[in-house]
Amino acid sequence: MPVLIIILIVFLASALVLPLKVTLLLLRPEKRTTEDIISSGIEDGSVNPEILAMNWKDFEVGGVNGGRVSGQILEGLCGDCIIFCHGVSGTRASALRMAEPFVDAGWGVVLFDFQGYGKSGRGVPSYGIREKQQLAAVILYVQASRPGSRIHLYGISMGAATVLQYLPDSDCILRAAADSSFATLKDQIYFRFSQAGLP
Repeated sequence: MPVLIIILIVFLASALVLPLKVTLLLLRPEKRTTEDIISSGIEDGSVNPEILAMNWKDFEVGGVNGGRVSGQILEGLCGDCIIFCHGVSGTRASALRMAEPFVDAGWGVVLFDFQGYGKSGRGVPSYGIREKQQLAAVILYVQASRPGSRIHLYGISMGAATVLQYLPDSDCILRAAADSSFATLKDQIYFRFSQAGLP
């Protein structure tokens, strides 16, 4: 009888813990901090420290569900402006390694944190669904602060999925690049499960 009780307890515990682990894996993937991304980028040479010392202007716009989206803009000399959208485990600092050629070309550069990341307010990833609204708010900010700018988007992973979901609703984007997007949410769920060693 005690063996049966132990088996029942183990079964119930696993039935409660596994769904919690899966939910946390999807809603709270392991994220790197902005400081970690910057320091490892400087260390491996992918981030030029001179970019960090430039005259970045902080901004904040409304997100979803009353949240806030925090970002930085580096004013450029020409009319082009690129907005970088980070992936599910990154922050705005993830784009610093790609920003340098655009800075050198005189473009305006916008880096921002989706809600739940970096300096932005609370939130959980929705893999592009709510992030699309946050990107729209950032684009409106850029249009208001840089009238007449030619806006370009560059998204990585979840940021790429966000860009792809945003594009059909917009006619103000000149070019967009979607780097390593997932094709469907189902693909992303399978990927997250495999990372956790789940079937």
